[in-house]
Amino acid sequence: MTVRFADVDDVRLEWEVVGAGPELVYLHGLSGNLEVDRRLCDRLGRHFTVMWYSARGHGRSTAPVGRGGWDYRWFAADLDAMIDVAGFERPFLVGGSHGANTLLRHAVEHPERPVSGAAVIAPGANALRRPRRLSFYALQAVHHWGMRKGDDGLIRLITGMEPGAGDADLVTIAAARTHDFGQLRQVLRHVPDQQAVAPERLAEVRLPCVVSAWEGDPIIHPYEVATRVADLLPGARFERIERLVDRPALDVAEYATTNIRRWYEQLTGAAA
Repeated sequence: MTVRFADVDDVRLEWEVVGAGPELVYLHGLSGNLEVDRRLCDRLGRHFTVMWYSARGHGRSTAPVGRGGWDYRWFAADLDAMIDVAGFERPFLVGGSHGANTLLRHAVEHPERPVSGAAVIAPGANALRRPRRLSFYALQAVHHWGMRKGDDGLIRLITGMEPGAGDADLVTIAAARTHDFGQLRQVLRHVPDQQAVAPERLAEVRLPCVVSAWEGDPIIHPYEVATRVADLLPGARFERIERLVDRPALDVAEYATTNIRRWYEQLTGAAA
């Protein structure tokens, strides 16, 4: 484990590279971080050279000064800079939820970046438009409930686990504690209340893509948002995947690794 730090734009991001093989960049979801995704990225490292990092305000990465620093154009700029920091030449990009939103914004903001393909997994509800006020207020009410209960309340909110409970995944709980919870409160307040990318701009994207999502998650990862993204991306195909809410983290990591490897091979025609 060799965590490094890179000064990018107005923030300092923690990042890591593992494995050997084709280049792959993994982008975590909202309230994820480098440590939360370590088990997945270690498994991906059996087939790829994987770079992943904690997005601004997540994990041990720093937060921007001012609300403007939470705009998706900055998340996209961070991704573009981190590809250079890692020395990657033509990576395969994989993003889930907020990471999928970031990947989409990067595709329209940085079309000159050589990329071998992309897997857009369950884009967030705000991928194509700001959330409706009622939905946003409901989401913020849930966030506020977690924030009122201190750090353990936030951990319960973002992991679905009760710290100290006998059935809690201790690795996931420890990974969540690497967040700066003051920064994470800013993330939950500012990032969901915006549009990640203008829908009409997705027609400009020239990138081999697969878009995937699961059903039964209408507030955070609406199925219809993912299918709409697939329709808007030229040449993209859509795939329904399982929702593994109650499965152990290691099972989820294995399932995701199998899918990502398959998508890479289908989109690039190369083995991983």
